[in-house]
Amino acid sequence: MIAWLIYFKENALKNRKYIDFYITEGKKLDIDFKLILVEDIEFGVEKNQWFIRHQGRDIAHPDFVICRAIYPLLSKHLEFMGIKVFNNSLVSEICNDKAKTYQYLANTGIKMVDTKFYKNFQGEDILNKVKSPTVIKAVDGHGGSQVFLYNPSQYYSNDEANNISFDIKSKDNLIYSTNVNSNDNTKDNTKDNIIDSAKDNVKDNTIDSAMDNSKDNTNFSKVVNNGGNESAENDNSFEKRSILQGLGSSDLVVQPLVGYRHQDLRVYVIGKEIIAAVLRTAREGFKSNFSLGGEVKLYHLSDTEISIVNTIIKQFDFGLVGIDFIIGDYGELIFNEIEDVVGSRMLYQCSNINIVEKYLQYIYNIIKQG
Repeated sequence: MIAWLIYFKENALKNRKYIDFYITEGKKLDIDFKLILVEDIEFGVEKNQWFIRHQGRDIAHPDFVICRAIYPLLSKHLEFMGIKVFNNSLVSEICNDKAKTYQYLANTGIKMVDTKFYKNFQGEDILNKVKSPTVIKAVDGHGGSQVFLYNPSQYYSNDEANNISFDIKSKDNLIYSTNVNSNDNTKDNTKDNIIDSAKDNVKDNTIDSAMDNSKDNTNFSKVVNNGGNESAENDNSFEKRSILQGLGSSDLVVQPLVGYRHQDLRVYVIGKEIIAAVLRTAREGFKSNFSLGGEVKLYHLSDTEISIVNTIIKQFDFGLVGIDFIIGDYGELIFNEIEDVVGSRMLYQCSNINIVEKYLQYIYNIIKQG
């Protein structure tokens, strides 16, 4: 059985061990994986027919493709050519766009954060109108990147200060991230560009943030104080500019800040089966991210929680995904997002579950059944 494992070159270089793991597990099922880089592919339409070439040459079609590149157009093209793709193009299109995901699942009855959708050019106007702690996300951000908490208020009571959490991470930009989007930063990419730290300073009614010495040295964290002076106003303006820069050309979703338990839950799903759930909890401060030292452990879903997950599963034909939830203030699950190109290092850390083996067995059975 011949299979393609599709990656963008940059991600393939970062995830060589994970790719080798797929190749090793594939051999056990007589699956011969070929790594295909998007940069080596050309595809399109010639003489009213779909075509795909690799390194400038026609290439024999595989029995199936595992697409670890977020490229819905390519996934759909392969499907038009009769090639089975995991995850399929619908999952790729919907789940890699936060706005489309919320829209698609809106009428299912599952609990989710109230969300507004905006085009990129509306970003500045939206920030100017924000009056309370608000989370702004790029619709196509991944791994916790391009998630910003913006709080325009200059004054905080002790209670309010205690209710604001900052989890500051850096990839190429300084990112304000909250538990509203406690994404698993343990995808295939184990590169750790994390900075710390944020803390509550209740005594002074201030929120201190850490300063990032990032690649372009353009972003820094906002210092909020009670002075309401010109310096604070300048910082506020700079923060808004930094957020807009961090969002790039992406469209936006805007949400109120919710959830103060500093916990989130990832549910791993293969096909229609729930494989495992992992709870992440901040070890200290507000950071629950696994790569920041947050504690992870297997979590046993209740019957009610299983029903919530199954409601989502029924809406899609999944291959392998991670469904992420915020843990609400009363322990309830609040839907956050679905990770299409989901990683598994966190799961391997806290269990003996070989999810790649299970995934390949699932695919093998489907292909064999025709």
